Amino acid sequence: MARLLIGDEPYMIDVRIKTSIKKITNRELNVLNTTSFDESIVDYCNTYPFMDNEKLVIYKPNELKSELLLQYLKNESSFTELLIAPASVDKRSKVFKLFKSNNAIETENKLNRSDILDYIILVVQKLNGSIERTVAQVLVDRLNYHERKDITIYDIRSSVNKLVHYDSHISEDTINQIVEKNLSDKVFTITKHLFNNEPASAFEQLNYAIDNGQNAIGFLSLLLRNFRIMYKMYSFKNTNHNQIAKQIGIPPYQIKQFSSLNYSIESITKAINICNDKILGIKNGLYSPVLACNMALSQVCYTIA
Repeated sequence: MARLLIGDEPYMIDVRIKTSIKKITNRELNVLNTTSFDESIVDYCNTYPFMDNEKLVIYKPNELKSELLLQYLKNESSFTELLIAPASVDKRSKVFKLFKSNNAIETENKLNRSDILDYIILVVQKLNGSIERTVAQVLVDRLNYHERKDITIYDIRSSVNKLVHYDSHISEDTINQIVEKNLSDKVFTITKHLFNNEPASAFEQLNYAIDNGQNAIGFLSLLLRNFRIMYKMYSFKNTNHNQIAKQIGIPPYQIKQFSSLNYSIESITKAINICNDKILGIKNGLYSPVLACNMALSQVCYTIA
């Protein structure tokens, strides 16, 4: 049976493949990895397994385009499992539509917030370490696991290994020391500098981000997100952080961070308008990306001064 493995979590796809590999006894002769699908692969699929009940072909192409594959799928071998994990998928292609009609697509997406926390805790325990659930949440947010497509469980496992080797009891302080801040954290630092009347530090952080190739619209969008969170929080004054977090939809520790900032509803409204204006200006060609970012910070500083 041929199966199409797709999704944005490559680690889970690899786990699925390893599960099939374990079923094969004589793996040297009955498991084949390939990045192409030609006549030799078809012959391999149609050849009976050697001293085993089935064989496995793992096909990892860049694209899911092959007339030969399409022909094979219409008359596939009953004793060969074909797992196809392409780098990209055109859902309009004939091959994809055939898999869909055969109900032979398995999707492995990123783990949800609760499951990824359970996973981190389990991995830490297997490494003879310990981590609180709230601290695991800090790690997930630090890595931007749910926001960035390029961050996967492989990255989380790598970070967990570094953290456990540094200190078996992983704390928020340990994460701050070992795991590099993501852009969201860096933009919050800039936001904090702005509202603490520290413009020089804010511009220093901005210039560092730009010098390292940060996308201007991405930066301004995160800054805008922070201002919108602050706007929403204004109506929840004197409310428990956990309750605010549920209402707004962000982790409690971020609510705690934003709660430390002093601002008026008028100043934050103006800051939101400034960011919207600069993002639109970049898109319409009115500002260069670097100029737009610097103008945004300058105008926000003037607004909240």
